[in-house]
Amino acid sequence: MDVEIYQERDDLIIDEMLSVFVGAIKTTQSTTTNLICYMDMNPHIKEKLLGEIRPPLEEVKDDILGELKFETVSEFDYLQKVIYETLRIEPALKLPAGSCMAQDCVLNGVKVKKETILFVNFWNIHRDPRQWREPTKFEPERFNTQSEWYKTPDGKPRHPLAWCPFLGGKRICVGKTFAEVVLRYVVPILYHHFDFELANPEHRINKPPVNFNSTASSVIPVKLTVRNPVVF
Repeated sequence: MDVEIYQERDDLIIDEMLSVFVGAIKTTQSTTTNLICYMDMNPHIKEKLLGEIRPPLEEVKDDILGELKFETVSEFDYLQKVIYETLRIEPALKLPAGSCMAQDCVLNGVKVKKETILFVNFWNIHRDPRQWREPTKFEPERFNTQSEWYKTPDGKPRHPLAWCPFLGGKRICVGKTFAEVVLRYVVPILYHHFDFELANPEHRINKPPVNFNSTASSVIPVKLTVRNPVVF
């Protein structure tokens, strides 16, 4: 990155920071919603997740905001797998912004003409049956290096970009790290205070999509049970 362009240009710095926060907040919003839905749709996975995240929060329940440390949430290994699987099966973006070719080029043997706009289809990549066993099944063990789910259906290592909800390289999502850290806090805190149940049984079979590319805001009603009242 050419840092010189930011010198004496507070407006550019503000613009970059807004991009980070907007990208991260939208990712956190859609991923949290989807995660809660998939937990209710998969009770055995939810039970395992709650067994990991609830005990440490009980230890700091008198002052969660002050006492829940980054070191604690960083150790939530199964939570990370659940977050990653949520982002796989329903990425925050089905399609990111396109890239326009500045000149004719050849990509992996395919000729691409100048001014052609290319999109990375996260949705299809994350459901590629050549890379993922039972791709429509919600299974966090896909991210357990010791599990058979970690490999392709024919037992080989997955392509390094088979999972790419944030893209990568120079074009990686600027809000990636922020979003991942926030999710590690938000999900445990929500489940410490509440239980969630999908109010519409149909949504356990046909869940409405929740992502940046949705043409309209999805309404997914839930039954909320208070476990620990929120005290400010």
